[in-house]
Amino acid sequence: MAPIIFITSVSLVLLLMLYWVLRGDGGQRRSRSDFRFETAQELFNYVEDDVYLGENCIQLQRTSEGRVSTYWNLALEKWQEMGGSADPSKRSREPFLRVYQAGDLLHTLDMPLKQRCGQFDFDLPPHTACYCSLGFKENGRFSALVTSRTLMRQC
Repeated sequence: MAPIIFITSVSLVLLLMLYWVLRGDGGQRRSRSDFRFETAQELFNYVEDDVYLGENCIQLQRTSEGRVSTYWNLALEKWQEMGGSADPSKRSREPFLRVYQAGDLLHTLDMPLKQRCGQFDFDLPPHTACYCSLGFKENGRFSALVTSRTLMRQC
């Protein structure tokens, strides 16, 4: 008879401990918003709103199918070397962003720069390669100082 009483009392104690563990929050139910999950950031593909660039860099980035963004960041010394100034009358040369698009023919697009850091978006047609250069125009002639890598769109 003693083993049956021992087994029953141990089972009762284990059941009470199990009940106590499962109801450990004082009988209150947790809502789903109380949980905090940790996630691995490298599993997500975030759209980079602010692209970090070192000084004197230009970068091309595909933002969607057929759409490309150019980001640039120039050091103050390089900006002044390019002729960048707040007062247009003091400029001996004009800073420009030149976009090269090579498909059947080579096309260029020149955009005057108003600031030493910025972004420019453009469409890239199918079967076209492109790259960008930052430089200055002096007497109608473009001289590149910084050039990006080439980006291609196959289809």
